[in-house]
Amino acid sequence: MCLFVQEIESVGASQILPLLGGYSCPIVFSMAIFRPFPGEVLEGVISASVADGLCVQYGGWFSDIIVPKIQMNIRTFFLNGQWVWQFDSGETQQSFPLKVGASIRVRVVKIEYNSHTSGVAQNSDAPRSLSPMRIIAAINEDGLGLVDWWD
Repeated sequence: MCLFVQEIESVGASQILPLLGGYSCPIVFSMAIFRPFPGEVLEGVISASVADGLCVQYGGWFSDIIVPKIQMNIRTFFLNGQWVWQFDSGETQQSFPLKVGASIRVRVVKIEYNSHTSGVAQNSDAPRSLSPMRIIAAINEDGLGLVDWWD
């Protein structure tokens, strides 16, 4: 995902494309991109808690990180509109709510790219908001989950 174009180094000669009426122009530039890799750990903020999982926002600008139920710790339940992890040490049980606004560490499991750029879903007449990239993440390992758990 392109964040910004840092520098345009050169612009070549434009060519009009026959039969199309458009034009092509070679441009050499450098840009900053956001492309996390599977296994990378990101620290973000919980932006929503829904029955399907958690939504996490990264860096205040990227909000398409999803933590599905299957990628959460064992004994994590959706209760009263929020996810709660119930930790059992054998002697005591504790509940840790995953509250909206809390800082969270996630591990990137998979990156999904959306090739539709028109904003309209295929086989549908209804407009939809389609993100160009979505990250599926996990919190089911040591060191992941709410930052407060590990401080």
